[in-house]
Amino acid sequence: MKILNSDIKNIRSDFYKMKSASDLLDLLNISNNILFDKKARVISLSHLAYFVNPQRSSKFYKEFNIVKKSGKLRVIHAPETQLKILQKNLAFILQCVFEPHKAAYGFVWNKSIVDNAKQHLNKNYVFNIDLKDFFPSIEQGRIWKCLQLPPFSLETYPPKKTINVYPFKGSFVTSEKEVIEFTIPIERDIVLFDETNQDFIKYRNRFYDVNRQFKKAEDILSQQKKIQSFEHDYLQKVFELLPELFEPTPLDKISLPNIIASLCSYRIEVERYNEDKNLFELVRKSITPQGAPTSPIISNIVCQRLDYLLTGVANRFGLTYSRYADDITFSSKHNVYDRKGDFYQEVLRIIKQQKFAINEDKTRLQKNGYRKEVTGLLVNDTVNVQKRYIKDIRKWLYYWEEYGIEKANNFFATDIRNRKNDVNTSADLKHTLQGKLSYLGMVKGKNNSTYQKLNERFKKLTLDSRENHLNKVLNVLFTEGINSAMLIYNPIQSL
Repeated sequence: MKILNSDIKNIRSDFYKMKSASDLLDLLNISNNILFDKKARVISLSHLAYFVNPQRSSKFYKEFNIVKKSGKLRVIHAPETQLKILQKNLAFILQCVFEPHKAAYGFVWNKSIVDNAKQHLNKNYVFNIDLKDFFPSIEQGRIWKCLQLPPFSLETYPPKKTINVYPFKGSFVTSEKEVIEFTIPIERDIVLFDETNQDFIKYRNRFYDVNRQFKKAEDILSQQKKIQSFEHDYLQKVFELLPELFEPTPLDKISLPNIIASLCSYRIEVERYNEDKNLFELVRKSITPQGAPTSPIISNIVCQRLDYLLTGVANRFGLTYSRYADDITFSSKHNVYDRKGDFYQEVLRIIKQQKFAINEDKTRLQKNGYRKEVTGLLVNDTVNVQKRYIKDIRKWLYYWEEYGIEKANNFFATDIRNRKNDVNTSADLKHTLQGKLSYLGMVKGKNNSTYQKLNERFKKLTLDSRENHLNKVLNVLFTEGINSAMLIYNPIQSL
């Protein structure tokens, strides 16, 4: 469904009115109707509460591996269907509210990988940095903190519900019949939420401190009679009022930053560097899972400070800076990229300060006279794909034209397995070609002659496959009957 500017404005306006989990639920359902239209199913408060519960999080994600270009495996944690829908709506809401830093190009509306590459055209030097374990480096606590800052400015506690607690005055009588009066001081009205709330803990401890001092005074005044613990009774009455301060729904006890951060996180084992032991260790952390629809926008939110600081360094050294997800690029006419120089050391310090790490194996400086790449695209004179990319499309189209789709699929699968170091893959020729041609059209433009010729060959092959398949179905229908024809009819959807 087409998203209108008015939809974005309304979402943003409603976001700033949110005060509780119920308000967030209303906003999620509005987003659900925008994104899924007639397919949208109402999200309930119990549904939302179920996915916020960290005790059940192990059931929420399915883990699998995909093969990188290097042949190594990338671990993906894909959310189950209902959580995925919830996260898609939440991601849309956050995108409506948050505008990424101008240097961020990945996962940003109206920006592409091509726009990112264009920033570094015709430069003498292109310096690439890759952030190690990008998504798993972002922990739930950072998300929670960012949601309290502009432009979100969400409160860390639910809507304030207060009771007034006044200074307590009491007295006791000594053995000499002397009446001694005392006061438990309270400097202001206490704002109470639940027992995990920091304000509550602070003032509860204040009561207990006074109580301990009072007990100590009892020991010193040995003559006095047993002191009646009025303050204990007083505190007890305060605690009895706590249930009346909350709505009946437990989710409303949780702050909005906590709810959103929980929906965007998954607790798993990740690698962290232990400075004391000078080595990497596996620890359990709630992190941003690679595979969740919320992770891209969350990464841009968390990296806003990183982009701001690295842009400042780039300006100071006369460089161009951009970031596409975990790919950081600097470019310039002059060379300041010595690993021991001021520039690199400052970049290293900032990245470490922002809780990220550099993948040294993918850090490289590209100079004039050599092929220069930014996020896989050539940036020497114009933004372009590599020659091998087009050669692959031509080769696989030839397989299809010469041998037919079934045999071509076998040749294609062999090519992929060899390229991925014998890692098994379920790649499909038709869909791979479709994706590669779409990408080529984006990079070169739909009017580019190379793209148009290759795309016409693909469309002809697809049309021929459909016609051949339909003829086969009709032939079976007339010779073997409708039941046999139906058995081979469904595959037409994938041609």
